[in-house]
Amino acid sequence: MKTMPRRVLDSDLCIGAHVNVWGREVVLTDCDPFTREYYKLKYNKDLDEGRPYRPPKKPDPPRQVPPYLGFGSEEDTLTSVFNLIPQAPKKDFNKFMENDRNGLDGNVLRFSARMVTDSRIDASRQFILSFFLSDDTLSIYEVAIPNSGIAGGRFLERGPVKRDPQSYNDCAILPDCYVSEDLYVGAELVINKHRFRLVAADEYTLRYTDKRPGRYEKANPAQIIQKLRQHISRDGQRQMHKDFNEGYRVREHVCSYSEMVNILCKYAGAVLSEHELITLGRHFCADHNTTEYASQEELVGYLQRVMKEHKLGAECISRIEDGLMHHDPYRTGDVPGYQITNVLRQEQVPLPSDVVHEIIQCLPRTQAGTVNYCEFLKLLDWEKNPVPMPEKKPRLRQPWEKWDFPKPVQTVNYTSLLNEFAPRDSARSGPMPEVSCAPLTGAPVELSAHPTPDQIQRIPPDPLPMQWCDAAQPPPPAPTEPCPQ
Repeated sequence: MKTMPRRVLDSDLCIGAHVNVWGREVVLTDCDPFTREYYKLKYNKDLDEGRPYRPPKKPDPPRQVPPYLGFGSEEDTLTSVFNLIPQAPKKDFNKFMENDRNGLDGNVLRFSARMVTDSRIDASRQFILSFFLSDDTLSIYEVAIPNSGIAGGRFLERGPVKRDPQSYNDCAILPDCYVSEDLYVGAELVINKHRFRLVAADEYTLRYTDKRPGRYEKANPAQIIQKLRQHISRDGQRQMHKDFNEGYRVREHVCSYSEMVNILCKYAGAVLSEHELITLGRHFCADHNTTEYASQEELVGYLQRVMKEHKLGAECISRIEDGLMHHDPYRTGDVPGYQITNVLRQEQVPLPSDVVHEIIQCLPRTQAGTVNYCEFLKLLDWEKNPVPMPEKKPRLRQPWEKWDFPKPVQTVNYTSLLNEFAPRDSARSGPMPEVSCAPLTGAPVELSAHPTPDQIQRIPPDPLPMQWCDAAQPPPPAPTEPCPQ
C-alpha cells in the first residue's frame, strides 16, 4: 500500500525553518503581525525577529597549478605561479642558522651505504651518504676501490632528494623529500632509481641521534624496549631471560655485544632494525670508560717525537718564532690560533694539523681569543723540555677525519637490559650491582662449552656490524696482541 507524504502543518513553521515547496527549498525569514498573534494565542510561542536571508558563500575554486616543466625546481614553478612577478623561493633562514656548521660541529649525518642490486659488481661498491641538516639536502660520494674498474668520486650532487620520484606530467606540488628521520642504519632509500641500504653510521651521527631520542625513534631506548615488550609474549620473555643467564658470559651480569644481538634477533628480529640494536648496545654498554682520550702531555710528546724524527731542533723553532713575530707587531706574544697553523705550513714543518689544533685548544686564551705562541714553542722544544714520547698517535677528543668510526661496543650489561625489559620480583632479584668493564685485548681463542677462567680473560673484542664491509661478509679478524698477564 502506497503511503501518503506527510503534509506541512502550522506547527512546523517558524522563523528560519526550511520548507520543501514543489522540490525547491524555501527559507522563512519573517512574518506579519497577524501570524505572530496567531502563534502566540494557539501555541503560546513567540516567533523570532525577522532575519535577512544570506545565501551561503560559494567556496573559491581551487587554483589550477600547471604541471612541472623540468626547468629549475618545483619551488621555482610554484613561486612563478602564485606571483605575477616570478620570485626566488624563500628558504628557512632560522633552520639554516640553527643547523649550519658551528666550529667542529658540522651538523652533517654520514652513513656508509651499499647498493641493493643483483649485480655482483654494483653490490660491492661503497658509498658515503651525507645528509646536511641545515637545508635537508643529501649528497653521495663513492669510495674508490683499487682494481675494481669503477672510478670513485661524487656520485650524487648535493640537493633535496624525493622519496618517490614523480614524472614531469604530475602536478607541480612540493615533492615529499627525505628528511633526517628517514635515515638510520638498516634503512633502504630509493635515489634516482637506485636502491641504497645504509649499513653503518659514524660516531657523530650516532651521538647526534642518541641525544635526541624524542626526534629519532630508532635511537629511543625506552620506545625500543616498549616495542619488544609488546612483540614478545610472557613465555618468550621468560625464555629470553633464561637464554641470557645460561648463555656465555664475559663475567657476572655482562655478555658480549654479539651475544645480545643474537638473542634479541632470535625473539624479535622481525621488528628490530640494525640501528635499534646499536642503540640498545650503546645504552646498556658495560665498558663506557674504556676509551681514554689523550692528555696534553701525550699530545706534546707525539709532536716532539715527530720533530725529533725529522731532526728539527732549535733552528727550526727559531724560524717558526720569526714567522709568528711577523704577525705580532706590538710584541705582545699573543696571536690567533690559526696563525700558528699557517706559519707551520709556511715553514713546511711536518706536524699533524689535528694534533696541533688540539694543543692550541688546550693553551690559555686572552679576552681577545688569542694564545701565547711562546708557550707553544716551549712545548715543541724536545731538547730543552723533553716529555715522554708515545710510539703511536694518541686518540684525540675531536677527531678531524671525514669518517669518524663509531666506538666499538664490546660488552653489554644484560641484567640492566632485562630489568628494563621484563623486571623481575625485587625480592628474588635483589639490588642491581654496579658493573664496570676493562678493555678486552688478546688474540682469538677457541672456546669450548665450558671455557676456563684463563680463556675468559683472553676473549677478543666483538666487532660492531657497522664497518665498511657488508653485514653478509665475515667480520675482519681481531688484531693479534700479547695476552696481558
